Amino acid sequence: MTEEELLRFLKDYIKNGDCSPFQEHDMLLQFKNAGGTKETAQKLVENLAKELAYNEALQDRAYDILDIITGWCSAERRVWD
Repeated sequence: MTEEELLRFLKDYIKNGDCSPFQEHDMLLQFKNAGGTKETAQKLVENLAKELAYNEALQDRAYDILDIITGWCSAERRVWD
């Protein structure tokens, strides 16, 4: 999964908000397994959160994904150590 694919997924996921709870984890894991780094994923989501500042609910979804990236989540949802 490329950066562009991850970003496209995240935008759709955040705006729709009706996906399964672990779908974001699975997508981040695919990104990692394709060679994506924690730092790149974190930067993508931080920038996306800034873009979504006009809508607090959408921005909160971005921050929830950022929690998974940075490890502020349960052990089974962590992608990077």
